[in-house]
Amino acid sequence: MANETNWKKWEGPGEPEGKGGMSIPESSQPEEVGGRSRKMAMITCYLCGASGAIDNDAQWYTCWKCGGTATTMVG
Repeated sequence: MANETNWKKWEGPGEPEGKGGMSIPESSQPEEVGGRSRKMAMITCYLCGASGAIDNDAQWYTCWKCGGTATTMVG
């Protein structure tokens, strides 16, 4: 069973600290050299409902579609 992360809207100024970044659409996940795929976590944006992928160990993300930022940290 997969671990679930409780994402919350980021209320602070700028970007949260820690590892994170822009999510990517599910259909365009990158492949690494040699045809191996990266381990990505699937997310659903709290604001627009778009599905996307982020690095498995990310602590925050910005939605690829609407620009909403969510985090596991308190702002």
